[in-house]
Amino acid sequence: MTSPNTLTGAEADRLAIRGLVDAWAHYADRRKPQQQAELFVPDGTVSVYQGDPAASEPVQHLRGHSELAEAFKVLDNYDATTHFNGQTTITLDGDRAAGETYCLAHHLWVENGQRTLLVTSIRYLDTFIRHDGQWLFAERQLIIDWTDKRSSTELPITRHQCQRVCQLTRADQHGASPGKHNRLVACHANLRSPSKSRRTPISGRSVTLESTGARPSHAHKIGARERLPER
Repeated sequence: MTSPNTLTGAEADRLAIRGLVDAWAHYADRRKPQQQAELFVPDGTVSVYQGDPAASEPVQHLRGHSELAEAFKVLDNYDATTHFNGQTTITLDGDRAAGETYCLAHHLWVENGQRTLLVTSIRYLDTFIRHDGQWLFAERQLIIDWTDKRSSTELPITRHQCQRVCQLTRADQHGASPGKHNRLVACHANLRSPSKSRRTPISGRSVTLESTGARPSHAHKIGARERLPER
């Protein structure tokens, strides 16, 4: 297997750019807005779209580290988020590059006493620049393709329950009797008890576009004010 340290030329550039894309997701989920903003050149921009940029105007446009970092703080409204990056295509052109990345962004919070999950399908259209020897974002277009908002149930699994499920699963795979199979089903059912989220959003804080469950016809923005219900 090739070590990343031995890569040169286009291979090294592609790896560095993919690392930049993943760093955006990491800093977003770890709530590090300043580090997230510093992934951009000093006058870097983010434009937010609800739909194809070729057929619509951005609902928001941000420029510069200060403006970006302030907008990224909106994720504090959520108990947890996971930005899961999928495929990335990169086209290199000297010290510039263009790319497209797919992402499923998951957001958890409590709404009217109910644990709620929002999944947002995002496409990032990016322009990258090699700045002082380091690849950075020059422009990022954040495109919302679709959203799915639903009730969510947490499944706390203890070590004992994990061991029991594994034992029953192994027995079932080796021709266990119907009675053992039924106990496996019952064991899984016992894991479905709901639990309350440890933290609720603070009412009145900002809600980011990529974190909203609004229909595409509604123009939300990163940092737009939206009232959230109190517990």
